Amino acid sequence: MRKQERKGNDSLKNHKYTYLRLNRNLTDDKRKELEYLNMFYPNLCAAYRLKEMFLDIFQIKDSGESKLHLTSWCELAIESSIQPFINFVSLVRGHLSGIVKLF
Repeated sequence: MRKQERKGNDSLKNHKYTYLRLNRNLTDDKRKELEYLNMFYPNLCAAYRLKEMFLDIFQIKDSGESKLHLTSWCELAIESSIQPFINFVSLVRGHLSGIVKLF
């Protein structure tokens, strides 16, 4: 997603790892830069938020609750209309029972 937004936008230069790092691992300066960039790139902001939400699912220990959160995340990802996430949702849905067993 960042690569698509990056084309022709020099303000995203050198921010690859800002978007790849977890929000909790960002320094205060990087977090401020991220907030600033997200104002100008709403699709990238949505993708970052979806990434963070997806990773939060793995903190849930109960399989029933994790399945509920994962299915609602899939709906949010589809509503975002971001094609890489839509493709990923079809993969997740195809393996949902196996994924939920990991919890």
